Amino acid sequence: MLFQALQNSIRVFSVLILATISQGCLAQSGAMTEPDLLNEDTLYRKSEKDAIPAQATTFSLEKTNSFPGEFRSFTPDSQRLVTHVNDSDQTLIFDIDGTELFSFVDTSITFAPNAQIMALMSPGILQPSANIDYTTHLMALDGANIARFWGSRPNFVFNELKLTTYNAAEDLSRLSNFEGEEIATLKGWFYGLALGSQDLVTYSRTEAKYYLYDFEGTELASFPGSLEGWRPMPNRQQVLVTDGNQTRLFDRNGVEQATYPGVGTPVAPDGQAIITYFRDEDMSRLLNLDGEEIVSYVGSVRSFTPDGQHIITGSSGEDKETRIYSIDGTELAILPGSFSEFMPDSERVIVSSYEEDTTSSYTLDGTQLATYRGVFIEAWPECEIIITALARDNTSFIYSIEGEELAVFPDLLHRRRSPNGEMLAVYLNTDSKTDLYRMNGCN
Repeated sequence: MLFQALQNSIRVFSVLILATISQGCLAQSGAMTEPDLLNEDTLYRKSEKDAIPAQATTFSLEKTNSFPGEFRSFTPDSQRLVTHVNDSDQTLIFDIDGTELFSFVDTSITFAPNAQIMALMSPGILQPSANIDYTTHLMALDGANIARFWGSRPNFVFNELKLTTYNAAEDLSRLSNFEGEEIATLKGWFYGLALGSQDLVTYSRTEAKYYLYDFEGTELASFPGSLEGWRPMPNRQQVLVTDGNQTRLFDRNGVEQATYPGVGTPVAPDGQAIITYFRDEDMSRLLNLDGEEIVSYVGSVRSFTPDGQHIITGSSGEDKETRIYSIDGTELAILPGSFSEFMPDSERVIVSSYEEDTTSSYTLDGTQLATYRGVFIEAWPECEIIITALARDNTSFIYSIEGEELAVFPDLLHRRRSPNGEMLAVYLNTDSKTDLYRMNGCN
């Protein structure tokens, strides 16, 4: 095993620290002038004098339609979108060609994976309250009413013809079929992260436990732990559960197999080692499954590379540094800023500086490749695109991975891309409308 070999062979770690990292790109970014926002029918592009000639991209945007209200979501099949009009508290559903299909007041909408059925929760307050009586209606996209349920937080159970609704006062969920018949009562609310293909997970805040159920509502196992402390192992037969400052390893039957000090963080890709984090020390430790320490790293581990040969950590201190390590503990680079993303295809580490309002990309040896205005929002790896935004006003930028600014929008472009990757929704606050763009050159 890789980690057993490391444990036996590691004696001395050679530390390579990049003592100076150029700030030239950051300074240059700070001196850039604000781009001109063109009229709404024109792509928001950089001027030719600012364009980067090398690594030119074929990416472009073509406006196809506009819709009233603020964008909320696409349907899973990317053929419809949902907007919300704040003044009237209306939720609207449109075909992407602009045809209005439905209008609801004070309603939150969830779509089934097949995009042909929707769950309408009212009132539309997203945070469940024990003091509010919620109802959920199941409706087909042709307008036919299917069933009615009591409860909030409707969740479709993967590709089953079932859904769960939650009663906050009781901290219980009800598993029902699409005819409205209750199948079982589940403890807690639907958490959604299954170990296998035929089970689901709930979390009970009153009992501080995770519960594993099959799709008929039979309880299979329970796991004590804190919220957001659930980490399935790669084999999907085991799970790490964090509770306070300790992490436990369970099999899928709920049998505890090991206990480790510290907060569980990412698991090694091969499942043969785990990482635990100690907040007081700002240190992470790589452990084998028997709990023996192999090596330690400064900061909290944010990401493994897919091959398991590199680890990226982030410091919780005021310096907000990102460190890159080889798996054996050799420190390869220290980068200024907070870790944002690792793009495996291009092997780039993305780091943001909130003080400078900039984002930079680096190689795994710490070589800086490009700088982008704004802090990192998300990446489209298959397009080699990075989305950033200015902290002060949410102005968003679309960049090629090489640093070419492709477009600027006065809206936070977070989760605005259709599931099929072909469309982009942009909300214009000044006009209270959503513009829809077709993305070209993004495969």
